[in-house]
Amino acid sequence: IAKFLIHFKTDSKFVRFYKTGMMIIPNTPILVHFKRLALQVPSHFNQSVMFSSSKRLNVFTLKASFGILCQYHDMLRAVWNDQQLKVRDVTAGDQFYFEEHNLKNSSDVAADMLPLCEKLQASIDITNGPMMRVAVFHLPEKDTMLIVIHHLVVDGVSWRVIAEDLNKIYSTLLQGKFSVGLPKRKCSFAQYAQAINEYAGSAELQAEESYWRTVADKINGNKPAGVKLTDEVSYAPFQLDAANSANLIENGYKKFNTDINALLLTALSRAWKEVTGQAFLSVALEGHGREPFGQQPLALERLVGWFTSIYPVALAYEDGGIRTHVASTQTMLQTIPNKGFGYGVLANITLKEILKCEPLMTFNYLGSFEESSSDDIFTFDNTLPQGNSASPENKADTPLSINCALVNGKLSGALSYDTGVFDESQAYKLCETFVAQLKSLNEQE
Repeated sequence: IAKFLIHFKTDSKFVRFYKTGMMIIPNTPILVHFKRLALQVPSHFNQSVMFSSSKRLNVFTLKASFGILCQYHDMLRAVWNDQQLKVRDVTAGDQFYFEEHNLKNSSDVAADMLPLCEKLQASIDITNGPMMRVAVFHLPEKDTMLIVIHHLVVDGVSWRVIAEDLNKIYSTLLQGKFSVGLPKRKCSFAQYAQAINEYAGSAELQAEESYWRTVADKINGNKPAGVKLTDEVSYAPFQLDAANSANLIENGYKKFNTDINALLLTALSRAWKEVTGQAFLSVALEGHGREPFGQQPLALERLVGWFTSIYPVALAYEDGGIRTHVASTQTMLQTIPNKGFGYGVLANITLKEILKCEPLMTFNYLGSFEESSSDDIFTFDNTLPQGNSASPENKADTPLSINCALVNGKLSGALSYDTGVFDESQAYKLCETFVAQLKSLNEQE
């Protein structure tokens, strides 16, 4: 592995940037948010992806590939201690953990994999690292690989970058070549974090404060009465069939002259009204957080890290029919300054306490996780168990939360709910009604 890494060519500008030792990352809005969560088990707060391989894996070459990946993407070398994110230099300790399991003779692959995946998910130590753990499973008919990364250093966009780069590195090394040819990095996460802190004092950002104060006042003035949280969380899955998913994604924006987020939030608002009878729903929306900001925007699209922006919206039910409702939702989303990026900076960096509010639900559409190119060795696989990505002891940020994505052609997701807000039948009813409302959107002429 060391011989492979010696030959690896990267951008020396950013390697030197970290060779002085630990690089302390300045606070970003999402890092402050992580601190405020005060998780009971902060090390067990991950994101994970299962990949299948088109061929049996060469483990030696795979380990070398992850070594290169960690050299190139510096945030994969990060640790969290003293309430700060710190990046280790390229020579410091183990940069990833790797294990291998032979299940070629297994008669029940899922049952045999699950405890191994659960153990891997719970094994990260954010204080000492490494933040990334990899398990290869040799199954009867194929090899699969579970990659578990702590959420502090990865987000949805990052996984697409990781998949692309890992495919390129591994296939290049298999051919006996040493020059991988990854794109030169244009900036680092540390530079991004520093830029945010400089942006926090800008007049451009301060101009957004009145907008966010109005939203916060509306949410704080419409808190649901009689809700007693239990901190016991359960889950209700949902899925839109392939035909309706394709219709919604491919034709919805043409039919309604809007984007997928407006359609999803309209369906959610209508489902909420039907199930609960309430016309108002406060939601914390999650965005990718890589919007341009400041006078000299940074090239963030290929950086690995946690960039997520979280910002509040107030959803109100519209009586004028589904088209009117979509138009109203779209107008509301269009008025949000810079897709919500500034809210977290104001609330968490400049510490504008007046902007604080507590939405009832978090909603996050992660985009498309479709099957990769036929030339890729590693492809996303959601058919096998991955274990719990977060400890059940960790309290959710909001009592309700919906995460969904387009996975292999189907809009799939789950509602997590505090049992003090919903019982099981109500949760499943909300999911069923949400799916029904999505189908209703497709039925509109």
